[in-house]
Amino acid sequence: FNRGVPLYRSDPFTVYATALCTPVGGFYERADARAREWLLNGRERAVEGEMALGTVHLGQTLTSADTDDITPTPGTPVTVAQGIALLEQWISANGSGQGVILGARRDVLLGSVNHAVVHPAPGQQNLFTGLNTPVAALGGFDGLTGPTGVTPAGSGEAWLYATGSGIQVREGETLTFPRNEVVDIGQNNMYAMAEQTFVVSWACGTAAVLISSV
Repeated sequence: FNRGVPLYRSDPFTVYATALCTPVGGFYERADARAREWLLNGRERAVEGEMALGTVHLGQTLTSADTDDITPTPGTPVTVAQGIALLEQWISANGSGQGVILGARRDVLLGSVNHAVVHPAPGQQNLFTGLNTPVAALGGFDGLTGPTGVTPAGSGEAWLYATGSGIQVREGETLTFPRNEVVDIGQNNMYAMAEQTFVVSWACGTAAVLISSV
């Protein structure tokens, strides 16, 4: 009988997009729309990077000190196929039945092309392993940072990760600032900004494995 359950802390963080324009001619609406558009286009990379590295928030991250390094021989990379198999085994032993495997887009592509262990479902762009575990190809994380945040991958190496449960992304509404708060009359500039707050969370821990990325 185990007493209690592990506590996983997920903190909110905010993503910003900014646009610098001239207030001459009343271009507030254009600047506001541009900031919103840039936020929409860039927020995925920002959220992925923050989920992986925790640059500005203190909650759980892929590269935290609590992440289990399951590389069989520490410091010695395995193949992409072996890495995914090891993460699948870890999920089965520690997860809640549906984990997620995550890696840089480069490394996920290697898994698909070279080893055929990651493949799109018929008629979809979503990626899965042969056991139908979802695979996330991250554009905001290069896969070079390992557990504890200070374990860099060597040349021709990278880190793959797995979460013990599905990943929940909660997002707030997109906010911008009114005209009177973004115009600097002294400098004749308009500082348009859009922001959105996110909370990314998962349960049952995180694992990492060092792979060869060549």
